[in-house]
Amino acid sequence: MGPPGIGFAYFSPELLERVWPPVVGSGSVAGHERYFDYDLTLRPTARRFEEEESVVSLLDTAAFGAALDLLLEVGVDVIEDRVLNLAERLAKGLAERGHEIIEPWPRSRAEASGIVSFRKPGASAQEVLRDLNAAHIVARIHRDFVRLSPHFYNTYEEVERVLEVLAPETVSG
Repeated sequence: MGPPGIGFAYFSPELLERVWPPVVGSGSVAGHERYFDYDLTLRPTARRFEEEESVVSLLDTAAFGAALDLLLEVGVDVIEDRVLNLAERLAKGLAERGHEIIEPWPRSRAEASGIVSFRKPGASAQEVLRDLNAAHIVARIHRDFVRLSPHFYNTYEEVERVLEVLAPETVSG
């Protein structure tokens, strides 16, 4: 819920060496203070995921802090339960309408997330995305399937509206 370019992550020390940053900047490398030494040896800590050290956007930091305050006010457990329930309703509704839910499906609660990916029989991912966008529903395409990810601020009514838009007869060629 924070602005693009700011966030946080926790990495288990045992797994840190197995995760590589998608983008490397001056803050990511061991010799971060030597700008013209182009040694890309990563820092041994999670700071390897920091692109820059010297530029901190105070506006982004304030916005991110407000988003964190909201999450903590609502409660992480409440948010998790809400997101998983919305995603489950969405996935079940899509499956009931004949859509192919991307594996693993069905999922146990311990394996679940707020991401629901699917294919609609007889329609390309681009056609499905076009119909969703026309209905002002935010979605993304990954490879040949569509990804939806409801969050705690979404409503069950919005999930039902998505299911209406994705009813089998709504895709046009």
